[in-house]
Amino acid sequence: MTKLRPILASRALPFGFRIGYLSNVFSGPVYSIAEREFGIQRPMFAALYCTAHLDDLTATDVCALSGIGKKTISRAVSALEKGRLLRRRPNPADSRSALLRITPAGRRSYAAILAMLQTRQQAMLAPLTRAERKRLTALLDKLIARDDGWSRAY
Repeated sequence: MTKLRPILASRALPFGFRIGYLSNVFSGPVYSIAEREFGIQRPMFAALYCTAHLDDLTATDVCALSGIGKKTISRAVSALEKGRLLRRRPNPADSRSALLRITPAGRRSYAAILAMLQTRQQAMLAPLTRAERKRLTALLDKLIARDDGWSRAY
């Protein structure tokens, strides 16, 4: 933590660095295990996460919901389909896209990785009070929910 102090004191990226740091420290260890044990990388889990919550998404939907770029999600979806963790079917509304649905095997992998992330999240948030957690969630929701195009997938 001593070496981190000057970086945290910097005004160059007071929020962006902190968000990135927390994201990396939170998820990095879990995604290392997920890749080793399940062959699932972060973008693949993002696609599983989205399709576990919503049926019949397109890859474009997953990009918008996860904030991950189109090429990265396209590769993730292909790998998940090859591993039979995700299924594609024609999109009757748009023949240029496919509808994605998580498979039972995908749901099992998703559940196992989600449990590890939930444990990691509990540890990350342990120093915060219930009120602080609620406030942090509200602030993050406000940043995510903006509709000015800032968060458009790249």
